[in-house]
Amino acid sequence: MNKIYFYLGKFLLILLLVFTEGFWGDQSTANPNHDFYLSICEIIHKKESQSLEITFRFFADDLEKTILNYDHTRIVTDSWGKSKNSDKSLFNYLKNNFSIYDKKGLKIDYEFIGWEIDKEHCW
Repeated sequence: MNKIYFYLGKFLLILLLVFTEGFWGDQSTANPNHDFYLSICEIIHKKESQSLEITFRFFADDLEKTILNYDHTRIVTDSWGKSKNSDKSLFNYLKNNFSIYDKKGLKIDYEFIGWEIDKEHCW
């Protein structure tokens, strides 16, 4: 069991370093007066089903800009709802920028359940 936690801990560190790069990008030209925000990733191991439940929390405006830059799709992150292509665009972005590997180094497929908007955050 300790091996699982070690791999999971190592995975989380790599995940935070690699995945957030898409949202921060090259900060050398960034405005030094810009507020600093951090996205959150929660990973829960479901022992009964031997599965992982992974939840990301992003700031809505950052997610909107990222997807727009990624595939030129405007996803709506306000109280009016999501655009028709929002799920597809977000899923494609995650598939290309977030990967899970087993201990043998083989890539593991995962299922995108969906996303929701909560004021200024997307889950």
